[in-house]
Amino acid sequence: MTNEYESYDRENGGNRQNKGRPAKEIYKPKKRISDLGLEAQFSNLSTQDEEPSGEHDYRRGQNGNRGNYRGRGDRRGGRGDHRGRGRRGGRGGRGRGGIIQDGYMSKDVDDDHNKRDRRTDDRNERYNDTKQQYTFNQKAADKVNKPQEKPLKMVTGPNTVSWKRDYSYPEMLVNFVSGNLCSTYDRPMTSRDVCVVNDLFCMQNDLSIYNLLLEEIQSCGIDHEKLFKLWHGNTRGDPGTHLIADDGTNWKKSCPTFNMVLEKIVDFFKMDVKATRFNWYRDSNDWKPYHHDAAAVKPDKAKTQNLTVAVSFGAERQAAFEHAKTKTTISMWQPNGTIYTFGRDVNVMWRHGIPAVPPERYTDQGRISIIAWGLVDYMEDVD
Repeated sequence: MTNEYESYDRENGGNRQNKGRPAKEIYKPKKRISDLGLEAQFSNLSTQDEEPSGEHDYRRGQNGNRGNYRGRGDRRGGRGDHRGRGRRGGRGGRGRGGIIQDGYMSKDVDDDHNKRDRRTDDRNERYNDTKQQYTFNQKAADKVNKPQEKPLKMVTGPNTVSWKRDYSYPEMLVNFVSGNLCSTYDRPMTSRDVCVVNDLFCMQNDLSIYNLLLEEIQSCGIDHEKLFKLWHGNTRGDPGTHLIADDGTNWKKSCPTFNMVLEKIVDFFKMDVKATRFNWYRDSNDWKPYHHDAAAVKPDKAKTQNLTVAVSFGAERQAAFEHAKTKTTISMWQPNGTIYTFGRDVNVMWRHGIPAVPPERYTDQGRISIIAWGLVDYMEDVD
C-alpha cells in the first residue's frame, strides 16, 4: 500500500513541506543537472562529515549538514537554505528556496547566494581539521588596532646596589603639618627642611581670603600701573611672568587682610619677619622661573634671613624645586590656603619657582602668594 506522503512526494516535486500550499507556489523543475553537465559540481553540496561549533550559518557534522544547503545528505541528511534530495536519503528540510530539488536545477538561482555558499564551502574545507569557529572577536580587533605603546623604561642590573647604612642628612626633607591641630609650629626644623602646612588659614574650597586680598589691593587708591610691576622688570626671559606689588607705594596700610595673614605667619612660626612680598598671578599664563632668594647670593641678607615662608590663596598651582647642580626637579601642589617653607641650605642647594601651565590647561582663575623672609632661632644648621 502506498504511503500517503510517498504519493504526495511523487505528485509534488518530492517535497513533503509543499503540502497544503497553492499549486502555483510549488517548485517546478526546470533543467536537470545532468543536462548541464554539472553532476560533479553539485554532487557534494550536502555531504559533509564534521560539524564545527559556532554561530556560523553553515554547519556540518557527523549526522549531516546544517547550513546554506539543506536536503538529504550522504549519511542521515542535513538542513540548510536549499532544499532537495541527496544521494542516500534522510530527512527533508526547509529554507529560502533551492538550488537543487530532485536532481533538478532552477534557472532562477540567486547568484549572490551561490557565490556565498561556495565561499563558505571552501572556508570550511580549509578549517575542517581545527574546527575553527567563525566569530568576531572585538578584544582581539582592539588589540590589533591599538596604537603601539612606547616601551617602559626599566632598570638594568640589581635593584639594590648598597647594603651600607647611610646616616647622612638628605639634601631636602619634607615635613607635613596640619595647621588646625596646633597653634604654633612645634616640630624640629633644620636648614634643609621644607615644611608644608595645610588649613592654617582656611579650607581649600574657601576663597574668601583670596577675594578680600584682591579687592583691597585693587581699591587701595593707587593707580594700577604704579602699584604693580613685573617681577624683576622682565629684563630677561619670558615677558609673561607675574606681577608684584611695589612696597614703595605704601599700599599695605589699606589692606587689612594682608596684615592679618602676616601676623598669623609670625605667630605660628615665631618668626622675626624682615621683608615681605605680594605676588599676583592673574591667570594660569603667569608663572615664575626657578631662582634663589636674595639670602643665597647676598651676605647681608643671609645674616638676617634663614627661613622663607610662602602662603598661597586662589588657584591651585605647583611650587617646584630644581637642584642647582643636577637640575633634578621636585614639585608639590599648593591648594588654596597652603603654606610651604624652606630653610637656608635649601635656598642655596635648590632653586624654586612656580612652573608654567600648558596652554591646554589654561584657567582664568588667579592666585595670590604672600611671602615672608625672616629669622627663626630654633633652626638647626646641617653640616
